[in-house]
Amino acid sequence: MVSASTSVSSAPKVAAPSWRPERVHWPQYRILLAAILVLGAVDTAWLSLSDLALSPWPALLRLGISLLLLAGAAAYGLSGRSERISATLLSAGTLLLFTLFGVILSYLAIRGGWPLADDWLASWDRAAGLDWPAYERLITGHGWIAAITRALYGTSVIQILLTILVLGFSGRLGVLAEFTAGLIIVALVSVVIGGLLPALGAHHYFGIPDNGAAFFVPEIIAAHSGSLHVLDLSAAEGLVTFPSFHTAISVAVVIACWSVTYLRYPALAANALLVAGVPVWGSHYFADVTAGAILTVVTMLVWRRTFRAPRMGLG
Repeated sequence: MVSASTSVSSAPKVAAPSWRPERVHWPQYRILLAAILVLGAVDTAWLSLSDLALSPWPALLRLGISLLLLAGAAAYGLSGRSERISATLLSAGTLLLFTLFGVILSYLAIRGGWPLADDWLASWDRAAGLDWPAYERLITGHGWIAAITRALYGTSVIQILLTILVLGFSGRLGVLAEFTAGLIIVALVSVVIGGLLPALGAHHYFGIPDNGAAFFVPEIIAAHSGSLHVLDLSAAEGLVTFPSFHTAISVAVVIACWSVTYLRYPALAANALLVAGVPVWGSHYFADVTAGAILTVVTMLVWRRTFRAPRMGLG
C-alpha cells in the first residue's frame, strides 16, 4: 500500500505562475514616431513657404539629443540588455523629438492671424458663473497659497521626467507608452486649436498686473502679427492658451502614476494644487483648464482602449 506522502510526492508538480516582465511596446512608439516624422515634413514645407526662419543650432541640438536617446533605446532593446532602460530612453527621445516639431508648428499655426479668442473664453467663464479677477485676488492674497501653487506650477517638466523614470524602471511599460502617447496627442491637438483660437490670457484681458506670469504675451503678439521672423528654439515660449497644456500634463501624470501605489495620492495632491494655480500663474481662463483636463482624459482613455495598455498593480 502506497502511503499518502508517497502519492503526494509522486504527483506531477504544477509550476506556480511566474510573473513575466513587460516588453517595450514598439508598435505604439512606431506609430508615434511615424506621426512625428510626418509633422516634421509638414513643418519643413510650411517653413519653406513662410518668411519665418529657424535658428539652426538650437534645433540641431534638440534633434541630436533626441536621436541619441532613440539610438540608446534601440541598442538596449535590440540587444536584449534591458527592456526597462530601452523603454525609458524611447519615451524620453520620442517626447523630445516631438517637442522640436511641435514648437515649430505652434509658431507657424498662430501666424495664421485668426482673431483673438479672449472675449469668447472670458464669456464662457462668466456663463459658468466663474469670476477670474476674484479668483486671482484669492490666490495672490494668501501668501502661502500663492507660494505653494506658484512653486508647483514650475514643476511640470520635472514631473514628466520623473514619471518616465518611475514607469520605465518599475517595468510599467504599457502605462509608459500610454503616458507618452497621451502627452504627444494632446499637445498636437492643443497646438492646432491654439492656432485657430489664439489668446493673450486672462491678465491681459482683465488689465490686471501679472508680475511676470504672462511673460509669453509679447511672443504671442509677435508671432500672431507676423512681426517675428526668426524662431530661436532656445528662447521659444509656449503660445497655446486654450486648452491649457499645464493642466494636461498634470492630468496625464496623475493617470499614469495611479498604477504606482506609493505615488498615487502624492501625485494627485500635488497636481490638484498645481491645477488650482494654473489660472493665475499661467494666466489661463477657467475654460482653458477645463478643456485641457477633458482633452487629456478622453485621449488617454481612447489610447488605452485601443492598445489595451496593461495596468499593473505593482506597489
